Amino acid sequence: MDEINSAFFKLLFDISEEINKEELHALIFLCGKHVTAQDRENITDSKKLFKCLQKKSIISEDNLSFLKELLFIICRKDILRDKMKMKKEDIEKIIGSTQISQYRILLYTISQELSDKQIDDFKYVWNESKAKLENTSILDVFTEMEKSDKLSSDDLGNLKDCLEIIGRRDLYKKIENYEETANGNIKAITQYQKAVKINLYRLDKYPHGWCVIINNYNFSEAKPRKYTDRKGTEKDAERIRQLFDARGYITREHNDQTAKEIEETLKSYSQLDHTDKDSFVCFILSHGDARTVCGIDGVQIEIKRLKKLLNGLNCQSLINKPKLFFIQACQGKESQPAVTDTEYTDNVYENDAEGSHVPLEADFLTAFATVEDHTSLRHINQGSIYIQELCNAIDFKNRELTDILTSVNNKVAEKLFIINGKKVTQMPSFKSELRKSLILPLPKQTMQSFT
Repeated sequence: MDEINSAFFKLLFDISEEINKEELHALIFLCGKHVTAQDRENITDSKKLFKCLQKKSIISEDNLSFLKELLFIICRKDILRDKMKMKKEDIEKIIGSTQISQYRILLYTISQELSDKQIDDFKYVWNESKAKLENTSILDVFTEMEKSDKLSSDDLGNLKDCLEIIGRRDLYKKIENYEETANGNIKAITQYQKAVKINLYRLDKYPHGWCVIINNYNFSEAKPRKYTDRKGTEKDAERIRQLFDARGYITREHNDQTAKEIEETLKSYSQLDHTDKDSFVCFILSHGDARTVCGIDGVQIEIKRLKKLLNGLNCQSLINKPKLFFIQACQGKESQPAVTDTEYTDNVYENDAEGSHVPLEADFLTAFATVEDHTSLRHINQGSIYIQELCNAIDFKNRELTDILTSVNNKVAEKLFIINGKKVTQMPSFKSELRKSLILPLPKQTMQSFT
């Protein structure tokens, strides 16, 4: 076992030693569909839970965000602080993460507000099946209600009735907050669909899928040494994580990868089972060249080769599901000259060096920071103009994705930049083989709504 893996497994071991049986029960409940009934039979302690989540790539050495959110929900900030060395401000940011089902967070929050007597009363009121509930927790009762189709994320009527009977109608507000958000998301998409009479990809699974960020910053080892370090790229990665975490995706960031490592990374995702996911998203933030992106070793790899790893032949569980690639890299060496007076900015931008598009398979969409043969721009402190505008547009517009991309094209194209004393512009582009319209999921209700 190498030194890094050793530290990782020691961390999981140390955390597991801090989790008691009641907390373990809560963690399993909060994991929802990530932990099957068969899994639950084999999980007798938190070590086995962590091992189960590792096998399913829910937690990993380079991404513990799911585990951090679990610990935050069960109020074990002490573990986050002492074992995971998180600062107070970083712990507070977890509240905006939504990898855990908001429905299960709601049920867990309600469980924590019931007294022992109220839990006994709840069991008595609900016990239609005459099951033996004396030694079961309220979370077990919720699970039994789900099994008998008396409780689900879109049907909370029986839960509200039981709470009213035992005198806890005050908990209605938490349930109503959840219902308003869930119904609002469905209503907004339904209204859009009716308005334009379109056929939409269904994004109704949770989590929706993986959002992979390949973020290359350090090009000091590139040979030949023609690429500069990509200052500001961390701002892009941070914004992407924030955006897709909030929309129910599992974000994974892979930093400073060679061309071979980029290919191996995407191949590893192609070998996962996406049956219980409904889409796949990949951002590649790097230098590039025509029809390629660049590893930190200076070696170029064709974008179509990377996308091919996720096609129907190589990843059958993603057949008929949208696969989105966003490329922040240049597609050539030419800057685009300004031909009209547009919005002016004198911020510090750099060229990002070169990329392409030749998607052949169905259900792919590939978006580029710039058109072929031209450079893209990245602010050394604020991140790239394209990624920042793209994330802002997705964040504030509940619209079909290609409509959003078109508006981003226009927004970026209107801006004027100064590089080496020359006025230049940038024209993003995208290529779609999607067979249906796609509306990315709205942000999930945060845990603040339940507190």
